[in-house]
Amino acid sequence: AAAGRKAEVVRLRGDAWPGLIDSHIHLEGLIDRKLAVDLTGAKDLGDVLGRTREWVKPLPKDAWVVGSGWYNDAWPSAAFPTRRQLDAAVGGRPAYLERKDGHSAWVSTAALRAAGIDVASENPAGGVIDRDGDGAPTGILRETAMDMVLRLLPTPSDADLDAAMTAVLRDLAALGLTSVHSMDTARALASLQRIRVQEPLPVRVTYNMPVADLPHAERMGVRSGWGDEGLRIWGVKAFLDGSLGSRTAARPGRPGRALRTRRAERVPPRDRRRRRAPRPGRAGAAPPRLVDVAAAHRARAVREPQGHDADGPPRRHRFDAADPCRRRSRAG
Repeated sequence: AAAGRKAEVVRLRGDAWPGLIDSHIHLEGLIDRKLAVDLTGAKDLGDVLGRTREWVKPLPKDAWVVGSGWYNDAWPSAAFPTRRQLDAAVGGRPAYLERKDGHSAWVSTAALRAAGIDVASENPAGGVIDRDGDGAPTGILRETAMDMVLRLLPTPSDADLDAAMTAVLRDLAALGLTSVHSMDTARALASLQRIRVQEPLPVRVTYNMPVADLPHAERMGVRSGWGDEGLRIWGVKAFLDGSLGSRTAARPGRPGRALRTRRAERVPPRDRRRRRAPRPGRAGAAPPRLVDVAAAHRARAVREPQGHDADGPPRRHRFDAADPCRRRSRAG
């Protein structure tokens, strides 16, 4: 009765389990585990370096070494690793190993050299190049500084990307997931569309685009909900700061470490028919006011629809990963 008179009724036999929905997933991060060295679950620095040595054995001497998933907070020593440790493991090759949270990367000396990063390099806006006592890069890049090397990495072919994406979606389905909310780039959306043309996706995907892609979507007139039951576009993901694990989140008492990442303060108001999805954090405010910043954005997000947006109900902001906040607010 609660579903309504027109609801489709499916009568099941035997045992049945409800499908799971992951409301914030990075499919590209899971794809990387299929296409590069997977460092997930490594127990310590030695384990990471050992996996990396095995991975590079068949690679050409000038090949890039790409991987992800290392997590120094779970090691006996939580210190961030250095480029010199990585240099030995990769045999002098350029290497880019992304941390588990995706907000920092560990790179080799050859990778720094390829990106033109040296003692004289300045930190990019919204990013940090970690340095030793002499000012030389240590090999750790945080937030937008990662892009200086990331843009140099070889791009997998569409065929390899689609094969990895299909494998990832099947893995998720095997775990009981029936739907995911993807927070990925246009590359992932393109892959999902190519697969969708050939066959039904193993799980339903609701795609949330990066805020940098919003102007392009607006020019094309894309609206929330465009797509079908298997794949649809819904929201926009934006940041207000970094992450706790990579030490880039806004935290009380440590205002100097907070980074406003990737157009952080430019969270768009909800006046363009889309739901926004900012992450609470520092946006030009002192750390104790993090929740106030988030509440201000939410107040704009839930205001009454007006103008060309009056054809539908107001859609609310969604705040994810609000760990740094010390107190609750009316943001909910």
